[in-house]
Amino acid sequence: MLLFNFLFIKNKGKNNNINIEKGLNVKCSIKGNNNTVKILRGDSKNKKKVNINIKIHGDNNTIVINGINMIKKLYIGVGSSSACNNIDIEIGKNFTCVDGTILAYNSNVPIKIGDDCLFSKNIVIRSGEVPHQIIDLTTGKSLDNSDGIYIGNHVWIGENTYIMKKVKLGNNTIVGNASVVTRKFDEENVVIAGNPAEIRRRNVAWK
Repeated sequence: MLLFNFLFIKNKGKNNNINIEKGLNVKCSIKGNNNTVKILRGDSKNKKKVNINIKIHGDNNTIVINGINMIKKLYIGVGSSSACNNIDIEIGKNFTCVDGTILAYNSNVPIKIGDDCLFSKNIVIRSGEVPHQIIDLTTGKSLDNSDGIYIGNHVWIGENTYIMKKVKLGNNTIVGNASVVTRKFDEENVVIAGNPAEIRRRNVAWK
C-alpha cells in the first residue's frame, strides 16, 4: 500500500504497471496480475482538481487516460465480484468529466473514448451484465455479447445519460440529457436523444 501526495494505490497482484502523473487525485485498487494503469494530465492548462477512483478485479486489463482537461469525479470499475480479463479502456486527450461511471463487466470487451470529449453529470457507461447473464431460452446462448463501446472525437454527452454495451458514437455527436443509448450510430455531426436514443437532428456542431 503506497500513499504519495494525492495518489493512493492498493496493489494485490503481480506485474501490475501503474503510471500516474504527479499531482492527480487518484485512488487505484487492483486485485489481479499483469494490469496496466496510465493516467496523464496532458497539455491542458486547466489545473483544476482531478478526482478518479479505479478498481480492477482480473488479469491483463489496461486503463489509459491520455490527457485531462478536468475530471471532477470519475469511477472506473473493471470486474465486480467476478473477475474480468483482457479489457482495454482508453480515453483520449483533453477529456472533461463532471461525474462519470465506467463499468467494464465483460471480459475481452474494449471501451474506447476519443479526444476532446465532454461528459456532463451522472453519465454511466456499462459494457456488460456479468455476473448476471441473459439467456435465449431457444438457443441457450448468452445475449450479453458485445464487440465493445466506441465513442468518437469531440462527443458531448448530456446529463443522466446511460450508454449500453453495443454503442458506437461518431465524431462530433451530441447526446441529449437523460438518453439511453443502446445501438451504433455511425453518422457524425448529429444530435441523438431519447429512450431508446434516435437521431433527432443532423448537420450540427458544438464548441
